[in-house]
Amino acid sequence: MVRKKGSMTVEAALVMGVVLFALMEGILWVWKEKDHVQGEMMLQEGLELLRYEEDHELWKEAEEGMKRLGYGIQIITEGERLEGKVEKGMWEQEISMKSYDPEDFLRKAAAIQEGTGNGGSVSEGSQP
Repeated sequence: MVRKKGSMTVEAALVMGVVLFALMEGILWVWKEKDHVQGEMMLQEGLELLRYEEDHELWKEAEEGMKRLGYGIQIITEGERLEGKVEKGMWEQEISMKSYDPEDFLRKAAAIQEGTGNGGSVSEGSQP
């Protein structure tokens, strides 16, 4: 086999094209993942703000910012649950959580404190 002058350059150019293509695909994948995580985090924060009935004006500003970034977001209150959905392009994510109920927490905390009042512990079977 006779090697011609410049054959290594052609082979290196082909390898370099494959390497650059793989690098480009990796960067695009990371960019999409960043969008997914960013959208999920913003939706989670919005649901938490509304769950504890904190500053609704802040949520409205965040919603406008998300729309400027290209995210579509919806939050619906259905009885005791908050349903949230965020989407961007072909991707969408839904999060559902129970509304904040401090009375329920206080009831459970009082039952646990009552059960452990004499130095004992509350077993799984004796919980109300």
